[in-house]
Amino acid sequence: LAATHHDLNQDVAKGAFRADLFYRIRVARIHLPSLRERKEDIPLLATKFLSDAQTAMGKAVGRTSPATLAMLLDYHWPGNVRELKSAIECAVIH
Repeated sequence: LAATHHDLNQDVAKGAFRADLFYRIRVARIHLPSLRERKEDIPLLATKFLSDAQTAMGKAVGRTSPATLAMLLDYHWPGNVRELKSAIECAVIH
């Protein structure tokens, strides 16, 4: 499984990515829009990440408040889903 935000076709053409490797990993492609383009997924993902973090850390935090959820929805998420997960884990730690 590999993921990138690069256009690997373009990178291969420029010589910036190995063509042989490109054809090995290009078995099946799935286009997944960035998190900022599918904000409706944020509440579900936040709930899942909160549950996972509480279990992993042995902490009972509760639910995501409406104010917190509003902040999560307003944020641009340049780091995409990984950034959301990290933010939730950081909140559970603190």
